[in-house]
Amino acid sequence: TAYTGGVMSERPSAMRGNQRAFRLCELASVVIAMLVGFDFLPSLHWAGLPMRLLENRFAAIQPDEIRSAAGVIALGGGAERIREAGRLARQYPHLKVIVSELATADEIRDVLGPGIDENRILIDTLARNTRENARYVLALAAPRADERWVLVTSASHMPRAVGAFRKIGMKVLAWPVPDEPKPWRSRSDMAQHEWIGLIWYRVVGASSSMFPGPSG
Repeated sequence: TAYTGGVMSERPSAMRGNQRAFRLCELASVVIAMLVGFDFLPSLHWAGLPMRLLENRFAAIQPDEIRSAAGVIALGGGAERIREAGRLARQYPHLKVIVSELATADEIRDVLGPGIDENRILIDTLARNTRENARYVLALAAPRADERWVLVTSASHMPRAVGAFRKIGMKVLAWPVPDEPKPWRSRSDMAQHEWIGLIWYRVVGASSSMFPGPSG
């Protein structure tokens, strides 16, 4: 069922100048990690550090945790994420499935693959970014306070995604997948995009912390 309901795009509340300044100071601790290792430092041993920090932040959860989850969420940005959500849904038939992707519902179902009862699937085709992914998924899932959902996205995107979901109060369990190679985008570009995104989400209050991790 494609989601077309009145999910609102809330206007961010105004932040006082001192709050913004505090958050900007908090970000100073990651500025070097943002800069070190991008394309202008290719010869150094730690050139890939920013990407490795992102990819290694979350390990995949254990099977017992999946069995206790209410459902699985796949975020848009790569077919590998949706395919993996479909695989988990077939392996664990109790899981509900939510996909948030800028695509048609039919395209999303094709990538999920066969063998999943239509009544288990909810689809959001409206979200344009990670912050909206979290908001629209929350509206679709309407989770109970004690529910946890398996979150499937790329390993480098997982910290920002988890921070966005925690900020809106939804409990998620990380299930990172490798990024599919993209000829038009280097790993350095991907790392830079995510670090800048982490900083921006923290500044505007869209993330639960500066660099979300397994323990918070």
